[in-house]
Amino acid sequence: MGPYTFAQSFLCGFFGFAAIASFVMWRRSRRDLSLLAIAVGSFIWAAQSMAVMALATSGTIEGARQALTLRTMFGSLGVAAIAWTLAEITGVRARAFVWFSTILMVAVAGAAVAGVPLVGTVTRLEPVSLPWGEVSSSYTRIAPLVITFAIYAVIFAVDAFTLRSAIRYMRRDRTGGVLLIVAALGFALGIVSAALIDLFEVRLPYPGMFGVAISMTVIAVQFARTNRQRNDDLTAADRRFRAIFDQTFQFIGLMAVDGTLLEANDTALRFASVSPQEVIGKKIWDTAWWTHSPDLQNQLRDAVRTAASGQAVRFEATHPGPDGRLHCIDFSLKPVRDSDGNVNLLIPEGHDITERVVAEEAKRKLEQQLLHSQKMEALGQLAGGVAHDFNNLLTVIAGHADMLLRGADAQAQHDLEQIRLACRRAASMTRQLLAFSRQSVLEPKVVDINKVVAQTETLLRRTLGEHIELTVRADAELRLVKVDPDQLSRVLLNIAINARDAMPNGGRLSIEMKNVTAPNRDGGRPAVRDYVLLVMSDTGCGIAPESKARLFEPFYSTKPKGQGTGLGLAVVDGIVKQSGGWIDVDSELNVGTTFQIFLPATERGVTVDDPRATEHAPGRGTETVLLVEDEPAVREMTQTALEGYGYKVVSARSGEDALQTVSAKQTRIDLLLTDVVMPGMSGPELADRVRRDYPSIAVIFMSGYTSNAVLRRSIEAGEAHFVQKPFTTTGLATKLRQVLDRH
Repeated sequence: MGPYTFAQSFLCGFFGFAAIASFVMWRRSRRDLSLLAIAVGSFIWAAQSMAVMALATSGTIEGARQALTLRTMFGSLGVAAIAWTLAEITGVRARAFVWFSTILMVAVAGAAVAGVPLVGTVTRLEPVSLPWGEVSSSYTRIAPLVITFAIYAVIFAVDAFTLRSAIRYMRRDRTGGVLLIVAALGFALGIVSAALIDLFEVRLPYPGMFGVAISMTVIAVQFARTNRQRNDDLTAADRRFRAIFDQTFQFIGLMAVDGTLLEANDTALRFASVSPQEVIGKKIWDTAWWTHSPDLQNQLRDAVRTAASGQAVRFEATHPGPDGRLHCIDFSLKPVRDSDGNVNLLIPEGHDITERVVAEEAKRKLEQQLLHSQKMEALGQLAGGVAHDFNNLLTVIAGHADMLLRGADAQAQHDLEQIRLACRRAASMTRQLLAFSRQSVLEPKVVDINKVVAQTETLLRRTLGEHIELTVRADAELRLVKVDPDQLSRVLLNIAINARDAMPNGGRLSIEMKNVTAPNRDGGRPAVRDYVLLVMSDTGCGIAPESKARLFEPFYSTKPKGQGTGLGLAVVDGIVKQSGGWIDVDSELNVGTTFQIFLPATERGVTVDDPRATEHAPGRGTETVLLVEDEPAVREMTQTALEGYGYKVVSARSGEDALQTVSAKQTRIDLLLTDVVMPGMSGPELADRVRRDYPSIAVIFMSGYTSNAVLRRSIEAGEAHFVQKPFTTTGLATKLRQVLDRH
């Protein structure tokens, strides 16, 4: 075997190997048509190399004719393969020309097989010695058909197409374009040598396969470069994807349709404090995100089945976080479909919405507080109106009863005392209405809570009954507080009554007082201050969570109908808050309830008021009192009562009438006794106007309630004098005498 024959045999094996390798790679991906084109072309050129080798070594004319036919057939098919290969690699969209040339080349191959002598017919065969001494067959044939020239024109056009495609490819890849130009030139070498042999009958051993080998080698190099660049791009894209996948705030994964977890991003892994090896390959419901709740595991199994059927699923779940708390998660499962529309993967996704849930819960609570505040404001306005009119009526009734008592016999005194008792009970009801609406006027004093509790203890024991044990633990070093002692006693009594009702079969109620330091809840300074803590704990049935949330709502009661007004704890809350404190409640069903009442401590060294101070018999007087009251019955009763104590009374039905009396200056006015709430000019406004003419005049306000915050603060601070309606005539006369004596 000479060098030429060996080279053709090598090229046959080279192209055959290239065909097999390219086909195997294409079969793996089934996407890259360039690989398929190279595989088909390499197979054709392997067969072409065999035909060239057979033509060079044929010993008979018939064998030479058959080899020439095969060379013509595979050569034309190889031209089509080259056109498709370059078109796929360069991405040129000249499909019409490629299809035209392919159809023509297939027709040429068919004609050659059919025996059409396109390139002539072998007529004589003789051996020739090549320059390097190798013997090769040389043949003589008749002239080719005229159409063969046209066919070669198309073949040259195909080569021009490949060259143009390579030049255009240089715009995207300069090196790749140069390689493809070399491939086109190698292909041109094969075309030119074939044209010289077939068209011009040049007697040469066919060298075209060497040019084709160069072309296919260069194409393979370019394909490898393209694949490497593609792999680099895929690697970079994968890195970008992993960066997005892992660094997003979302919990994202990938799972099979049976629930097996295939991937999980770093965010999800860090949240659960697990490594990929601990969760990948497991059923997702058996991973650390879900094992804390069997109910959620079952819900997730159902969700996986639903998503595997092609429906997206979304629900709220909880996951244990790295801080040990359960976080609220917005979880979803989305199906992924393949090219046939079948679900082959699922994407689990979660988003931590704990902050949003907390914010929504806080918003809901604020809305409830606002609604409660609006309700309280409406009830407060109602209570104020009721208290004003009702207390006026009670004042008239109680005042006349007081005056009748002075000369009544024993039977009449008993009846009148019952009237006074009913008035006091009715007044207590109006004070409760005002207390929960925080419109009552307190008379705060600096007191020792130990003493207030001690003075109320006897009443508490009588209220609780013998079946309930009462224990009191006082602190000898207890700080002082500024509260209304009567209202504080009401707080103790109301909580004790609730405790008694919660322990129908007996139990224990303990009262404890102690000094504490706590954050200032009113937002002022200092941030932390001293308080006196009053703790009342019972061993009763406890309070249900849903009832605890509404504990201080007015008219809300858990007692049977007819056994409670629903005002007791609302009154307690109003008194404590109006005193600058607050209440915390801790309760457990069947264990008991604890009320913690925080009251601001006062500075040491303040004079302590005696909560046991009693009312003395009033002294008489001769001073002139200007009485201003818009309610005629109250005005007449009050005037009669004061005149009975020796005072000279000038009455007026409104602020305007009172100012006319003052302006007339017909008599000296020693004291102004005025209602607070009146049509037109209010009591405080009247007092300011009167003080312009009488700067040192004494002023006493009277009312069932006052919505004037400035006046209320002045009264509570001891800067203004006030008489609470309904009042007794004795109490009113005592107050007048005290105020006049101070002036």
